[in-house]
Amino acid sequence: MGAMALESGSFKILTENIIQSGECTRCGACVGLCPYLVLYEGTLVFPDTCTLDNGRCLNFCPKGPLDLDNLTRRAQGHDYEGTPLGSHLKIVMARGTHATGAQYGGVVTALVQAVMGRQGGTAALLTAWKPHPTPEGVIVESPED
Repeated sequence: MGAMALESGSFKILTENIIQSGECTRCGACVGLCPYLVLYEGTLVFPDTCTLDNGRCLNFCPKGPLDLDNLTRRAQGHDYEGTPLGSHLKIVMARGTHATGAQYGGVVTALVQAVMGRQGGTAALLTAWKPHPTPEGVIVESPED
């Protein structure tokens, strides 16, 4: 990585504060969304320089910075209330019963299949593990995917 690469906001935060610090969850979202990041033989490499101050890699990274006041204002019309889960009506545990190819409880698979099948959703951004050697962000465009 050259000195120029570390000058941009997104790239610096992603590399220094998330990847190099050990905070990265290896979800693959940044690799799947950013043309400047490539997974090569199990290692994240940066073949080109990103100069964006607010790139997609940080917008989708689960460890990226998040302005909870702005997000809550946009989604709910008021400032963030400071609770760890934000505004909510109730918290439930669930398990998918009809999801095929699901892992863990199958809830995300069941929800995505329902929205894309019956509700007319066109695509979803998910994380794929197999057959990839490491997690990778993927866009699915059908319930079967």
